[in-house]
Amino acid sequence: MAFTILQWNARSIFKKWPEFKKYSTTLDNLPDVICIQESHLTTKYWPSIPQYCLIRKDRPPSRGKGGA
Repeated sequence: MAFTILQWNARSIFKKWPEFKKYSTTLDNLPDVICIQESHLTTKYWPSIPQYCLIRKDRPPSRGKGGA
């Protein structure tokens, strides 16, 4: 049995969430892990994906926006 990972560079999850949800419904098998980067999440927003546990690491406010 294979271990599958779905990797998605969101570039703002707020704008692309409907697109992601639509794509995920077309998958024959759900991945074991979903990795989403560049989510641009705020502490007020906690998206959920049924059957998955959310683990997140936000950028510290002292680092500002964008880049390394």
